[in-house]
Amino acid sequence: MKLSKAPKILISRGDVLGDVVVTTALIKPIKKAYPDSQIYFLVKKVYHPILADIPEITGLIEDPFPYQWSAKSIPDLFKLAKKIRSKKFDVFIGLWEVSRYGLLALLAGIPIRIGHRFSLSNSLLYSHKVALNYQDFMVHKMTYNLSLLGPLGIQNIHEPRIYLAQTRSVNNALKSRYPQLNQQYTVVHVGAGNPQRVLLAHQFRQLLHFLKLQNIPVVLLGLSKDEPLVSSILDDQSLESSDLNLVGQLSLEETKHVIANANLVFSSDSAPVHIAAGYQVPVIIYYLNRIQNACHWGAWGTGQQIIKSRHDCIDQCQPSVCRKLDCKDPFDIQLSFPYIKAIYEGKTPLPNLKEQQYHWAQTSITIGQLGTVSASLLSYFDQHGWSWVSLPEKQTISQLSRWIEINNINVIVMGTQWRSLWARFKVFVARYIASNRITFLPKLTHCESAFEWEAQVAHWLRNETISMDLEE
Repeated sequence: MKLSKAPKILISRGDVLGDVVVTTALIKPIKKAYPDSQIYFLVKKVYHPILADIPEITGLIEDPFPYQWSAKSIPDLFKLAKKIRSKKFDVFIGLWEVSRYGLLALLAGIPIRIGHRFSLSNSLLYSHKVALNYQDFMVHKMTYNLSLLGPLGIQNIHEPRIYLAQTRSVNNALKSRYPQLNQQYTVVHVGAGNPQRVLLAHQFRQLLHFLKLQNIPVVLLGLSKDEPLVSSILDDQSLESSDLNLVGQLSLEETKHVIANANLVFSSDSAPVHIAAGYQVPVIIYYLNRIQNACHWGAWGTGQQIIKSRHDCIDQCQPSVCRKLDCKDPFDIQLSFPYIKAIYEGKTPLPNLKEQQYHWAQTSITIGQLGTVSASLLSYFDQHGWSWVSLPEKQTISQLSRWIEINNINVIVMGTQWRSLWARFKVFVARYIASNRITFLPKLTHCESAFEWEAQVAHWLRNETISMDLEE
């Protein structure tokens, strides 16, 4: 690809805050390859504060589109395309798979349009497509994003990081307003984009009591919609007087700085953990439902502990509609206590990428055992915290598919009786059928020992960052 030494690049990410934060990892590699480049971001106005003080960003353009596209947005599409055309960009990088951004770039006359080959419309609208199998359970969003730099000749990126900047003046203003921020503190974020991903009030109270016993000041963060939950959490006089409740009181920029100066952030899988990762603040992330996947969304580049709720619910996991407490009730908040102590004792060095990926896999994978598998291997799974379920009898393709769906199985370990050609064909078809419901394609493997299992996991993790295909 022919590109000037000072290309004008527009990066687009049009959905939610956590995604926007993770896209900042593209900035440093672009600037290293093209020091004189001009980098613009197309994002929703509400997210501008997270990017506004990054010196390498030349400018921000408001993305006016709602999350759910409708015909009402068509006039805005042409209006925005006209505005973008006037700036004469050389390159457009569409990080969200939604095809309207490819259409926007085409209408804006941007000659080099890079996007994911996610659909037929994307293949037609983008000039350069990157095919990365997002149905692969092991592909992290960081890898998915950075793959789009391949057509610009930017590959083999060494230690990519989320990149956020800090404004000292706002920091000082916050500390003046809230003197508690002048000391060490732990942030407890009480919200999430989906309420089914949030702990119960009594579990938060248990955490706050433990932190108080350790003499660790707490800053509570969240949005205005989280205020009823906070009121319930703080319905305890001994907690109310000791914790700094900033839920619903801070701007996004102020929230960013409170997180940046924390010693630890405790949160669900949401934007604050990625902001914390941008400042290498250690995090404890809790996962409640079975479809949350750290291999996709683990906090990249910081010390972390992931705690996953282990429960027996086998309903098809749809947290957007489910209101059951089966995944919340069993959650053991005490699992976070040793890590909190280690943080304040300085015993948690930053992990390397391989360690991070293994931790993500161990906390996110659900193994489906088909047929007879070595008892020593199953014992190993139990002893080392791997989650597994069993289906020993022969099943039809339809039954296998349903089993994969309701258990959210990511990896299928097949025993000896499932190694015939017909049996493997049934499993092969069943997992493709199930993948249409669970959004990823379960992996298949034959393992007889713990050594073979660990070798297989290492192979998957090693290939995660290199399995991409560039197409022009």
